[in-house]
Amino acid sequence: MPSTRATIEALHETAPAAPTHMLGRPRDHRGLHRLALTIVHRALPALPSRDLAEAPWHFLADLFMNRSARRLLRTADLVDLQWEEYGRLAPLIRKLAPNAATTCMFHDVNEQKLSRAVDAAGDKESARKALRDRARNRRLLRRAAPALDRGFVLSEKDRVLLDGCIPGLPSSVVPPPLVDDSTPLFDVGSRPPVVGFVAALRRHENRDTALRLATHIWPLVRAARPDARLRIIGGGLEEGPRAQLSGLPGVELTGFVDDLDEAYSGLRATVSPIDRGAGVKFKVVESIVRGIPTLTTTVGAEGIDTDLFDLVSDDDHELAQGALDVLSDHDAAVRAHTAALRARATYGVDRFVREYLSGVEDAITCRRSRV
Repeated sequence: MPSTRATIEALHETAPAAPTHMLGRPRDHRGLHRLALTIVHRALPALPSRDLAEAPWHFLADLFMNRSARRLLRTADLVDLQWEEYGRLAPLIRKLAPNAATTCMFHDVNEQKLSRAVDAAGDKESARKALRDRARNRRLLRRAAPALDRGFVLSEKDRVLLDGCIPGLPSSVVPPPLVDDSTPLFDVGSRPPVVGFVAALRRHENRDTALRLATHIWPLVRAARPDARLRIIGGGLEEGPRAQLSGLPGVELTGFVDDLDEAYSGLRATVSPIDRGAGVKFKVVESIVRGIPTLTTTVGAEGIDTDLFDLVSDDDHELAQGALDVLSDHDAAVRAHTAALRARATYGVDRFVREYLSGVEDAITCRRSRV
């Protein structure tokens, strides 16, 4: 895995089930290897941004220089690349691991995000750039496709998108594993009128969603229910938006929370007016599987059965009225409980493991038949 602040923090917070190696950290090496990586790290600000196009420079540098990593690849049965950015490394991985089955987990299919950028372009120059970005993305995917044995996506919607970009690539839909036996199923019928939005607010699309909710939708709710509260849960919010949100009547900011179950335990409903992004929006599924009435937009509901939501609408007034209806309708808790039971069957860990391993076994079998 690449050595980034996020992956380092995640590794420290978990107990890996297998030996784990990070690529790109100078301090993990000695001698010339460490010197070379140090030079790459110091040169990163001057190197061209790789963004959606490719993996980070320091990751690639260490992959080429790290003998133990290359040895591991040569003897591997499977190389699983996570995210589309790393899936584009498949031709390189095929050279380093000629006998291994190579798969990619497409958490998002970037084609959708880039197509939306084309549609949203406000002037000719922006439109040309968006078209160039999309065309480049398609070229990189087509270049990687022959070296991939299988792609994994999180919804049928993404499978169709992926097939449109690289037709013929075997693919499997594996709904994300967002619930297990420890995930609580709440009864929200008697809770106070607290509406929530839960997200990593360092991401600009989540930050803008929180601002839209608090400044356009929430005032309509508060006008009819002055006792209602909006709780925005998540870390990473910049100082400017934080100051703007913290001064709004009835709005609470919790910052980062360690326990999502505890955060959801105080909510009567969630509203996620998302208008950007791609893939399955985990934040809305995590609300549904806990039995909380969930309202969102057509973008927020992409790849998810719309019957699991209390409301799907792109109109701020409709979302506000939907929130008011949920706060006053005790049957909403019953509907949410029924939706949660259905969602837990779809997004359970057991189903993910079963379907993922089935796809992996097929990929390994197909690769072995070719070598």
